[in-house]
Amino acid sequence: MARPPRYPPCSLWFCARCVRISFAASFQPPAQNKIVCLPGIKQAAKVSPYAEDPLVVAFFANVHILGLLRNKGLPAMKPRTLRTVFLPIPVSVSYGREVLRGIRDYAATTRAWEIIAVDTSEKRLRWIAEKGSGEVAAVLGYVAPAAVRSILKPLNVPMVNVSAAADCTGLPSVLPDNVEIGRIAARHLIERGFTNFAFVGYPSHPYSNDRLAGARDALEQAGLSRSLAVPNNWNQKSSWYQMLRKPVAIMTANDYLAVRILPVLREAGLRVPEDVALIGVDNDDLECEFATPPLSSVDPNARGVGYTAAEVLNRILEGGSPPDSPILVRPIGIVQRASTDKFAVADVQLARAMRMIHDHACDPISVYQIVERLEISRSTFEKRFRDVIGHSPHDELRRVRLERAKAMLTDSRAPITEIARRCGFSDSKRFSTIFREESGFSPQQFRQEKKH
Repeated sequence: MARPPRYPPCSLWFCARCVRISFAASFQPPAQNKIVCLPGIKQAAKVSPYAEDPLVVAFFANVHILGLLRNKGLPAMKPRTLRTVFLPIPVSVSYGREVLRGIRDYAATTRAWEIIAVDTSEKRLRWIAEKGSGEVAAVLGYVAPAAVRSILKPLNVPMVNVSAAADCTGLPSVLPDNVEIGRIAARHLIERGFTNFAFVGYPSHPYSNDRLAGARDALEQAGLSRSLAVPNNWNQKSSWYQMLRKPVAIMTANDYLAVRILPVLREAGLRVPEDVALIGVDNDDLECEFATPPLSSVDPNARGVGYTAAEVLNRILEGGSPPDSPILVRPIGIVQRASTDKFAVADVQLARAMRMIHDHACDPISVYQIVERLEISRSTFEKRFRDVIGHSPHDELRRVRLERAKAMLTDSRAPITEIARRCGFSDSKRFSTIFREESGFSPQQFRQEKKH
């Protein structure tokens, strides 16, 4: 077969005969058509540098059979009518990119959409509006702001929102559970022994306020509600961070904000995590891993938001009723890195115990062995541990093992039995039971949820 021609970066590699691929990307709004053959499609998946790019339409969702597939000897099929769905979603932030991936995953299962991702600039939005409802079947993306709704209203097509940066009342929406995100971040810091906290966010953004509310709720449940500071001028040359009691744990509304606070803390002579533990939200791998030190973050399951939002939109397009209230998608959990690798425990023996648990959780270690190394009675140790940490040493050991298991379920394809063994559980059945009790999912369900 001759080498297929290379199209611009917004497309894939294809060659010609009997299958038509409609595709478009954010860099070239007008959709294009190319004629390709079945072997060409298979070759495209192998050689295209763009085949996994979330900005490129999943080509399997956009295949039209025009004639005989001569290579397979199959009968001719009628072209499928595709619905054009526009995705005004910014790709400059991790949340937007992950939402796009989730939408792509769903579109690949329906094979009935032509999806076109565009940025959220006014120019792009007006371009969508000018195409008219005759060409646009639906809009899915950042459509909550009043200005965006105003521009797109003349289309008179279904719209589903995936952003809580503005009030989305009256608009079908699928969002992360931002209150639960705040709770998860606060609990992580409480479990590491912190008693002083601060939250830095965006008071004008609903998602930030919801995350603050979740953090307050978790602190209140732990009897620490009075220990939370909420500064308003973090980015100015002020002394807000100097007035916080140390050691202190700072939660931010997102990773972008956390990464920009780091140099402010360094300039003030504060060490992370020794003086200040810092945690963000979104798990933007580049922002988090290039930070100094690497940033811990809450994974909000943005990919799950995108997948669920696409499901909701498809139901609406098929004649179903839109949801009356926002659908909330459960976050994945904490992705721990160096910025929270600190145990703020004044009791030296408890600090040693916490370090032993976190360093050896996946080894065949027990509370009895920890007590032996500390040379302290078990009853005294467990009472002091509960008083300071808020739960038993056994609960902490199990919690750490489950967090490691979640990371393996997310980042590897290892069998459940192998994950159970490597995370310190006696057998996979016991592991599955404990996992379901703690997370509400079986290990397999958790892995599938992360994919979607």
